Amino acid sequence: MLHINDIHYRLKNTPEPKEVAEMREHILSSFSNLEFIEEGHKYYIHNEDGTIDTPISVSGLIKEFEPYVDWDVKAEGIALKEGVTVDVIKRRWKENNLRATNSGTQHHEFGESYMNFVRGLDSSTFCNSCVKQYEEGYLIPCAPKQEAIVKYWEDIFKIDKLYPLLPEVKMYMPKDNKFGIKKLYCGTADITFAIKYKGEWCIIIMDYKTNASLTSGYNQKFNICMLPPFDDMIDQPTGHYSFQLSAYQLMLMNLGYKVIDRKLIWLKDDGNYEKVALPDITDKIIKVYQ
Repeated sequence: MLHINDIHYRLKNTPEPKEVAEMREHILSSFSNLEFIEEGHKYYIHNEDGTIDTPISVSGLIKEFEPYVDWDVKAEGIALKEGVTVDVIKRRWKENNLRATNSGTQHHEFGESYMNFVRGLDSSTFCNSCVKQYEEGYLIPCAPKQEAIVKYWEDIFKIDKLYPLLPEVKMYMPKDNKFGIKKLYCGTADITFAIKYKGEWCIIIMDYKTNASLTSGYNQKFNICMLPPFDDMIDQPTGHYSFQLSAYQLMLMNLGYKVIDRKLIWLKDDGNYEKVALPDITDKIIKVYQ
């Protein structure tokens, strides 16, 4: 497990290039007028003229391309099969969603804190839920998926010239963007890295996922796809996340950055993780919203 002394030694011997700090400051200043309210998961853009815009989240965009599902009918079918009431099924769904949301939030907060830890920042930059996990120079995981996060960052730590840029970077696509996108949208990228590629400073986007599965066997079996023009992707998490990270990519491209990779960090219940590469579908997103 990484100790803060290991990190300080690395930073002393291979200091972060000034270009990385400049990129970080540029991104933060570009989106400094974006406000996020945790309750209700709301974003607000404060314009220079005093007006306020309410952009749609990337997850909201994705829902526009999900095929219609009659959840009442689906609940009735499951209830009949299991010999229980529809209310039992709907309550189970609600409880499962709540548990997944709470668990995902905890692990994301640990991931955000661990990225700051690897950058050599002190515990005051950690999420409140993680401060107590910092002991004697170690940020200690308290769940298998947090162990997976630690393993991921230990592996990242071994890679030269890959620089942690920002965790949980909140962004939006402005009205006057270079792509002619007419949809005002926003989102939060879990992890961004800076890397020099072919002489140019570029960005890599990664996102933590805690799903039990990234695919849907049922939708694969019956070839249930997302709606056009994304109907070449099965309606399942990998398709949704391809859209998500490409939408994030466009917001950074609009600032003038080249994004060279998009990956999921799939956190497993056994304490391991898997990197899942995602395709670049930015051209389709631009076309559908121009």
